[in-house]
Amino acid sequence: MAWHRGELAAAEHLAREATVQWHRGCDRMDACDGIELLGVLAAARERFADAARLLAAADTARQSLRYLAPGFTANRQAAARAASQASHALGDDRFTQAWDEGQALTLDDAVTYAARKGGGRKRPATGWASLTPAELEVVRLVRDGLRNEAIARCLFIAPGTVKVHLTHIFAKLGLTTRAELAAQAAAHDLTAR
Repeated sequence: MAWHRGELAAAEHLAREATVQWHRGCDRMDACDGIELLGVLAAARERFADAARLLAAADTARQSLRYLAPGFTANRQAAARAASQASHALGDDRFTQAWDEGQALTLDDAVTYAARKGGGRKRPATGWASLTPAELEVVRLVRDGLRNEAIARCLFIAPGTVKVHLTHIFAKLGLTTRAELAAQAAAHDLTAR
């Protein structure tokens, strides 16, 4: 494998392509392992914020899939080392922020995020078009009057993850309250996505 020969860019490219293909083929467990490998490779290439996001996304996806016995022990050790490197390089606050952002990603969003790191089309930074599919689901449920605990149950995520999604949504849309979000969501066509 290219990784073992020190060809990190080539290894990352191959891992990204494989992860996208596994995801398209609905092989969620292999896609989860691919996201984790991409996190390890991001750390090896000193892209520590990306590493933290991808490793957190893989960890969260693995829990939601109840896929708690991943791959080889060496892979788990490499992921733990990469997370430790990212934590050390970023410091506690930046690492926690990147990790929380990764935990807020669904597996679908994590694959999209990883594919974009390879030069794919980027989503705008603000506005309705900037919202991820997971964020749009949260918006729909806020529009329907659900609180964080109920949203978490509907989406099978932690209430803290809902809070992270809402923080991102408010920032992207320039809103500050749930009432504003619900009103704008009611006026906005959310079914076209």
